[in-house]
Amino acid sequence: MNINGVGAQANMSGLFNRKERDVNGLSQEQLGINKISQTQSTPTQPEVQKVGKDEKIKGVVRLLQEGNFKGVADVRLRINFFEELSSIEVGEIQKVAGEKIPGVTDSVSVNLEAFLLSNELSEEQVTSISEHMKTFTQSVDLMKEGFLNAVQPSKENLISGLNSGFEEFITSLNLVLLATEPEPLDDNSSSEDVDTEESIPVNPVGGENDENIESDQAVESETNFQDFISNLRTTFAESLNELTNVLNESKILPDLSEPNGNGKAFNKFLAIYNNLQDG
Repeated sequence: MNINGVGAQANMSGLFNRKERDVNGLSQEQLGINKISQTQSTPTQPEVQKVGKDEKIKGVVRLLQEGNFKGVADVRLRINFFEELSSIEVGEIQKVAGEKIPGVTDSVSVNLEAFLLSNELSEEQVTSISEHMKTFTQSVDLMKEGFLNAVQPSKENLISGLNSGFEEFITSLNLVLLATEPEPLDDNSSSEDVDTEESIPVNPVGGENDENIESDQAVESETNFQDFISNLRTTFAESLNELTNVLNESKILPDLSEPNGNGKAFNKFLAIYNNLQDG
């Protein structure tokens, strides 16, 4: 009885263990099924992105920049998105200006430094010229900052301002390099002494030749100074022309396409577009 009891108990224990394993197995499988069914019941939908006004504007502007519109559509869309296009163009022009304007003063500075090293100038002249160059550079920096911070920057005003600043700099150089000081008067001399024989100056031996040599050297120096200033003008003009060309070529849109048909509608909208640009 005891043996049978133990056997029956063992059988019941084994049966219970099998059932527990089966239940655990079914629970795990059922859990997997539930996960699968839950996933299948809510299939993944592709996310629908809402395109707002800004995105639409950017899309149209991009298509305009790529030249995808022709005829009346081209000019009308340029009118409709004029503010957005103008803002982009201003940003592009300001970016180019910020990169190119320093080159104007750099070209002048390089030539000036070479000139100061190759000529025997007084310490006073070198100091004065350096100060004038510093003033010119500061004025250009101020014009650059004003242009970069302007809501509607003017290329014409920028070029004109750079020209004016350079001319002031050249005027200062002329005063330093080419100015001649009046000869000092002898306080002891008088008009009465001019007619006397004793007042006639007598040149020492070789004095006249020395004066001629000094005069020739002065003329040569003045010629060198004038040549330098002329070359400096040429260098500045080349740098300024390069800046002007780059600013004028900073376009964000291709040229307007040709009108379709008789062009009446195109010309009408073109007149509106030109007025916006001129305003």
